[in-house]
Amino acid sequence: MRHARSHLTHMRILESATELFTRQGVSGTTITEIARAAKVSRAAFYQHFAGKDAVLREMMRMMWDDGVRVYTCFSELPDWTESAIHDWIDEYFERAVSSQKQYQLVGKVLANEISGQSPAREQRNIEALIGNSKNWGRFAPDEARRRARLLIYQLERVSLDIQNGHHFMTEREPLIRTLTDIWVATLKSPRQISK
Repeated sequence: MRHARSHLTHMRILESATELFTRQGVSGTTITEIARAAKVSRAAFYQHFAGKDAVLREMMRMMWDDGVRVYTCFSELPDWTESAIHDWIDEYFERAVSSQKQYQLVGKVLANEISGQSPAREQRNIEALIGNSKNWGRFAPDEARRRARLLIYQLERVSLDIQNGHHFMTEREPLIRTLTDIWVATLKSPRQISK
């Protein structure tokens, strides 16, 4: 019970900070304002976070963990039908849109830190996408990682544009269909290519 209440407080602080950072900017927001919006004391804020940078780092960690969960869901697909891949990509973009505010905040303030951690994050995502899936067995391990990396890069590049507010010259559904076609074609080839 106590842990659940602490988790709710933690999440309320994150949500309040996100709203205030979005409206006022990180430097224009005080700890007192975050605590007041979250309906906690300053002391309670500091029990959860060392400061505003710690809040941003937690947002970043949560977004990255969510990315791993999404890629893990792909690895758990029973098959790679066009329909299954389409639905998974649609869900991926739904999450990208819902985390747009957090991504923009974190990207502005922690750009250097994000860049420095990109290789490790990329590896985690590749391993999550491949997972224990028997579907990837049609490729040699190096080829599976190469294909996973290219597919992730492509998907995250489009996602990055969406999260930064760039709009494509097409609606969402045609974009998802095009990406689905690319994923299906990339994952269909049974060639066993080694290093």
